[in-house]
Amino acid sequence: MDKQNLCLSLSDIEKGLCFPSVQKLGILGGSFNPVHYGHLILGRTALKALEAQECKQCEQDRMPNECILFLPTGLPYHKENKDILPFSARSEMLYLALQEENRKLAFEQGALTRFFFSTIEGERSGNSYTYDSAVLLKKIFPYAELFLIIGTDEFYTLENWYKTEELGKVLKFLVANRNGEAEQKALEERTVFLKEEYGLQCTFLEMERIEYSSSLIRKRIKEKASIEGMLPEPVIEFIQKNRFYE
Repeated sequence: MDKQNLCLSLSDIEKGLCFPSVQKLGILGGSFNPVHYGHLILGRTALKALEAQECKQCEQDRMPNECILFLPTGLPYHKENKDILPFSARSEMLYLALQEENRKLAFEQGALTRFFFSTIEGERSGNSYTYDSAVLLKKIFPYAELFLIIGTDEFYTLENWYKTEELGKVLKFLVANRNGEAEQKALEERTVFLKEEYGLQCTFLEMERIEYSSSLIRKRIKEKASIEGMLPEPVIEFIQKNRFYE
């Protein structure tokens, strides 16, 4: 599958590209520096959650009704940028990872393409804000409910985000809870607070805890330690070929 079929760009929006059949779109943002299996597992978990929700058009539309869109950040305003690879390199790694992931889904389920990525944040100048990206994506997916996939760390900072209340009118949140019941009460209380104060709607995803991260992978590469099993093989080959993170 070529990159053009997996990638949505600003030019696609300008050309009026539209996917009216998509009813639910999960958006997974991040620097993906590099993308790894933890990101892909989260994407699959979110996809299953969206599939479990009732969709009136599912029986009459052969196109996928639920999709996951990976959204690599252009210039993350809340992070130091010294270790972040150029946007083009991170996008290429995402393409390689999602190409493999879609092949797996097709083999396992006979499913149509479910995982995509977008370069809109890298193509825009200035800081990357979720609200601005959501407004743009709504043009491509006009009939879809948008769900932003976040972790509990981000969940506890939502009131500090750019245009928090306006963001709640554009999308809902899927929060990955990797701490199980230990944090459940605090999460539920905060969910009520965010709903009452900002109108935010949050649902939780229960998923396994991933014991590695992009920063750990970068560290292991610098130390010449193995990263097998943490990233798709095509991504590992791309990193090694270009000597990234060494």
